[in-house]
Amino acid sequence: MNVISVYQSKQIDLKTINEENIDIKSIIYKAGNAVYEVLKDEYAPLYKKKICIVCGKGHNGADGLALALILKRANLHTTILMPEKYEDLNAESAYYYDKVKYLKTDIITIDSINIERANEYLAQCDIIIDALLGTGLNKDVSGIYYGIITLINMQNKPVISIDIPSGINGASGLVMKQAVKADIVVVMQYLKYGNILNDADDYSRRKIIKDISLAKCADCRVSLLSKEEALSYIKVLNFNIHKYDKGNILVFGGSKSMEGSAVLTACAAYRNGAGLVHIAALQDAYKLISIKAPIESMVHEIAKPDDLINLLNKKTAIAAGMGLNNNKDNLEFLKILLSSDIPLVLDAGAFEIISQDINIIKNKKAETILTPHTKELSILLNCSVDDILQAPINAAQKAAIEFDSVVVLKMNKTIIAEPDGEVRILDVCNNGMATAGSGDVLTGIITSSIKYTDSLFMAACAGVYLHSAAGIKAANNLNKRYMNASDIISNLSEVYKEIFGATEE
Repeated sequence: MNVISVYQSKQIDLKTINEENIDIKSIIYKAGNAVYEVLKDEYAPLYKKKICIVCGKGHNGADGLALALILKRANLHTTILMPEKYEDLNAESAYYYDKVKYLKTDIITIDSINIERANEYLAQCDIIIDALLGTGLNKDVSGIYYGIITLINMQNKPVISIDIPSGINGASGLVMKQAVKADIVVVMQYLKYGNILNDADDYSRRKIIKDISLAKCADCRVSLLSKEEALSYIKVLNFNIHKYDKGNILVFGGSKSMEGSAVLTACAAYRNGAGLVHIAALQDAYKLISIKAPIESMVHEIAKPDDLINLLNKKTAIAAGMGLNNNKDNLEFLKILLSSDIPLVLDAGAFEIISQDINIIKNKKAETILTPHTKELSILLNCSVDDILQAPINAAQKAAIEFDSVVVLKMNKTIIAEPDGEVRILDVCNNGMATAGSGDVLTGIITSSIKYTDSLFMAACAGVYLHSAAGIKAANNLNKRYMNASDIISNLSEVYKEIFGATEE
């Protein structure tokens, strides 16, 4: 399923108008009718309901006014609240305003003086339709709009938002000071970035996507990562194999007081099918890692560059950075890994270390997957975290191109970008996975997936899906508050049983 930007949404509208030889008013009417269909499906019988539509002055408000026209023609009880005067409406809103006014629809103009009147109407209705601001919002909500949204959220009534909850930025999914908390968001054919990123899920209990016969998106490179796509990348095990055919992994990570990071990565790599895992441990972390590491793994003490170089022989993939401190010695170690021809997954401390000399990743030899969270990506791109949050998809794409790497941007929705511009988003939010070590587990799963897939992008997609699926199992079997990173690893087996069966025959 494609996910589009606000700009692409506008271009698709224009393309639809040109290809279908229709005007924007017809598209708006279809949007209104789509919401009407949802109302009938979810809240029938409607003849018993009082429906209050809160409309702004732009296209989102026009969608609401078109819905009002449809409801009024069906002889349903409809009231419109508007924080704008007629002369401030855009052409499409004015067009549908005139039509509903002709049918003697109740239209109440609300301003800061009579805002309590809005509260009275909202309190008396059964269903609230939010058609205030739409996906084009790019500034903080203020004034009468802030007040009306606050009143909507105070009502204990079902709320349907058209395309996006008012107050959510259509490009980023961030709340612009205040936003409607919707029970249902009726999305017009294409998910927009703001429907799924950042704060979106906290303000959208459920999304219903309605086809309104818009044109196809010709340049869509962003889509949701489906279970079917992710699993299609994972190869079935052959019978005639040995441990090296399942992957010979090197894990380089863990400093004093952060030894567990390397151990979690190694455990996850094993449980995701690696045949052999070596851990390269720094001197100050070697002893504890040796004690805590999986009994099947081999732990090597690293004191100088040659110690690490000697471990590279026959390795199929490397995971590095988990729990590493930022110092010159670790920079030299990462230079060795980046100059090898072994696929490399970088995480956590690696990004701050590399920022000492960003050219080592720009001039690398190794194929790489980068798995930063927003702070770590801001370090790589030399920008603020807020810059990343405002445009996370663009930031992931930029990093993928600049560093010629697959980028896995870890947010509440994981974004996977490859250098050619293709992007996948895992539209699953499991706040139980917001726990120490979850990223280390993801790194181990992705690194071990390299042997079972045909490209680093495929390995990243498969790894992200498996990590999420195991996290959901852990949350269901335990509790989101109770679960920890180790529980994600222990639930991988349940995921694989569902995919391949117990014996993989």
